[in-house]
Amino acid sequence: MNTVQIEQIVGLALLCETKERREQFTGVFSIDKLDSEANLIAPGKLRMCIVNSHTSYEPGEHWFVVGVDLRGRDITKWHAFVFDSLAQYTKYPRLVKFFKIHSNTI
Repeated sequence: MNTVQIEQIVGLALLCETKERREQFTGVFSIDKLDSEANLIAPGKLRMCIVNSHTSYEPGEHWFVVGVDLRGRDITKWHAFVFDSLAQYTKYPRLVKFFKIHSNTI
């Protein structure tokens, strides 16, 4: 599957959801666009996106979900998460860098 196909499938699935739930999904991105375009850092919000492990100038390899949950006033409960069916997300330096840059928030 490619980016457009994944966006279409998720978009159709989200039509059945509330507006708030639809706004939680920010899109499908290559890993080099995670920080600049995914808009995951949103105080008071839960944001999720689908990320490809390759950069925008590579053919694409593996998809995973990245999310940041900054809901609630208790900042000790703010967190980030990754769903990677292959459990290989730590091998992607750009993803690790994203979490390090935002570690004071999440």
